[in-house]
Amino acid sequence: MSADILKTNKLSKEYFGLKSELARPLVCVQGLGFVGAAMSVAVAQAMDSDGKKIFDVLGVDLPTTQGKARAEAIRSGNFPFSSGDEKLERETKACHEDGNLSATTESSAFALADIVVIDVNLDVDFSETPPVAVFDNYVRAISTVGRFVAPNALIIVETTVPPGTCERIVLPALQRTFKNRGLNPKKILLAHSYERVMPGPGYLDSIVNYWRVYAGICEDAADLCETFLEKIIDTDNFPLRRLSSTTASETAKIMENTYRAANIALIDEWGVFAENIGVDIFEIIDAIRDRPTHSNIRQPGFGVGGYCLTKDPSFANIANNTFFKKNSVAFPVAELAMTINSQMPIRNLNRILSIVDKEPEQIKMLMLGVAYRSEVDDTRFSASETFYRQAIARGIDVQVHDPHVKRWEEVGIDIETSLPNADFSDVVVFCVPHKFYQTINFSDWLSDKSIIVYDCDKVLSEKQITEIALTGIRVEGTGRGKI
Repeated sequence: MSADILKTNKLSKEYFGLKSELARPLVCVQGLGFVGAAMSVAVAQAMDSDGKKIFDVLGVDLPTTQGKARAEAIRSGNFPFSSGDEKLERETKACHEDGNLSATTESSAFALADIVVIDVNLDVDFSETPPVAVFDNYVRAISTVGRFVAPNALIIVETTVPPGTCERIVLPALQRTFKNRGLNPKKILLAHSYERVMPGPGYLDSIVNYWRVYAGICEDAADLCETFLEKIIDTDNFPLRRLSSTTASETAKIMENTYRAANIALIDEWGVFAENIGVDIFEIIDAIRDRPTHSNIRQPGFGVGGYCLTKDPSFANIANNTFFKKNSVAFPVAELAMTINSQMPIRNLNRILSIVDKEPEQIKMLMLGVAYRSEVDDTRFSASETFYRQAIARGIDVQVHDPHVKRWEEVGIDIETSLPNADFSDVVVFCVPHKFYQTINFSDWLSDKSIIVYDCDKVLSEKQITEIALTGIRVEGTGRGKI
């Protein structure tokens, strides 16, 4: 936006595509990625007891090709990603039609905001020893908000960050911009409330029908954050939990994801044991889950992927090294869990090669699923990428399919979205448990009895495994010593 518009006070909701004539609070969501885009819709669809929309929402992204495309999608009433969630798609369109959801790439929009929700990624540079958080871009994003936002606006950080980031990085960045504007840097209203977004069929519900943790840099900020969250979340069924500080809230998210990563790593070694002694780890896990204290035990699989579990456990050590300098504190379990999880796709590949009686250069493989989890098109840090690159490096001829992914940007290839003919393959590898794969008629699809089917992530049902076995085709799987 030009300086002339700012100077002539022509900055308005209508300028940014919001059609509301009501005096509703405006929420700006910074960052229209997989979290921010969904959060924009979650806030925009919130209604009061009379069924009226509570907020106007404006998503704000960078003026890049990608950012412009995301903003344009939302302005057109479309969710910018393949979500797998009909409810999310429906609410995006409805909010667009109601005129209380729009998007822009102009940072001056923050000047209109009553609330700013920050959903900008904070990346980790694992090429450094030890790994470090890449704060530069994140600080620039925070400073952009600080240059425009009203002094009484609430700023909520949803980003997963190292404990201490709000107090030691975000707040100082905002204070610097406030001082430059002649504003009181002691009056900043900053809160942290980490996201638990899960793309897929329950995408929107993972925000509005799920528990939330939050904290404020001061009591006023915490109170305002609570009031906001109560309006968008079903707190009758999913009550909020306030923590004593933003650092405590940040720590909760890191510990939460580290626990999950460590659980997965632990079970992977038991999956190897089951394979070696000829038992089925999945029936064993089902038996253990009957005990309430062990109901959330994980299961072996293809590998850990996505943006969160592949980096979040490292944030504890990063916080310690960057902010707290406690030499006596170490995180050997978290670090080992990340190492084990990163090797899981390679372990799966090695087992497949031990089963297929050919040299790698002679193997034709059909790889089914490249997204980081089921029912999404997000391929960032997917276990499939590690698996694919290793297979190619060993000379294997790999054909790839995914019902949700048309272009695999990380490896630079187009993806088959219609199921290929399997009869030209030596081994068919099921990598991601998309529902599509549970609809395959194997008696029609598989005719070559020499094919081996390998299930990396319990993609196939017991009925499907039986159906395949009855055709005379060999079926193997991760964590299964005997099928």
